[in-house]
Amino acid sequence: MKTKSFYAHNIALFALYILGTSIFLLPSANSGKYTVLAFLIVSLLSVLTFLILSFLTEKIFFSKIKWIKILYFLRCSYLSFSILSYTAFDFLRLVKSVILPNLALFVSAILLFVLAFYFFKKRQEDILKFFLLGFIVSFGIIIFFAIALSFHFDFKNLYISSLPSIKELYRETLPYFSKITLPLLLLPLYNLFVFKERRTKEGILGVSIGVLLLGVCISLPILVFGIKLSGEYTYPLSKAVSILSIGRLFTRTDGIFYLLCFITSLSKISISAFILKQSLKKLDNLLN
Repeated sequence: MKTKSFYAHNIALFALYILGTSIFLLPSANSGKYTVLAFLIVSLLSVLTFLILSFLTEKIFFSKIKWIKILYFLRCSYLSFSILSYTAFDFLRLVKSVILPNLALFVSAILLFVLAFYFFKKRQEDILKFFLLGFIVSFGIIIFFAIALSFHFDFKNLYISSLPSIKELYRETLPYFSKITLPLLLLPLYNLFVFKERRTKEGILGVSIGVLLLGVCISLPILVFGIKLSGEYTYPLSKAVSILSIGRLFTRTDGIFYLLCFITSLSKISISAFILKQSLKKLDNLLN
């Protein structure tokens, strides 16, 4: 693949990966009155983490020290498999709980597997093109929801009356850390596998846009319901979207939300599966 091409595609794919399943799972049940502050801290930490790892990953990727590369690709294989598994599980749980409750779970799982396998077999050029279009659609949906729900906003819900203790802040950052920062550890490796260079600038832009859009999606249910009530819902943004009724044509906008969840979840599954495959190939070459 030409290293100077797919600039916008790379940014779009990274942004979708950050959104992933976080778009419908956060804020979590553990969210308290400092959840917005916790998200901001984790978002900044995530961008800085990607910046540092972008350089470190390149050093390891092209290193001549065999045992370091073996340990690194073992870790990446395990992490990518874990992310792939829980992303698929989270999305299937959404399908079973909200989207298609009457459809047997194994049927949804088979359909997701077939679709994911199809993307798994495609070239990364095709994947990047598809998810650039997916990002444009997702961006439009998020902006649409932000505008449509703005009539229900209460900005007092974002007000923080006092500073949190270290223990409170730590507890509230954990869900964001596990859903945003931890999966982000794989992204620098994606660019090295696909483009043979780190492409740090594009990565930073993609991650930054992703956390910005995720921040909008997390803020929407908080602005509508408040932090406490949002944390009690299993799928906060889904609940916020369900209150919308726009004219006779769009009496419910849930379907648009489900499309958004599908695109973002599929992007995370696709990247994780690709990195798992390439990491295992690297391990095979190193061990044989």
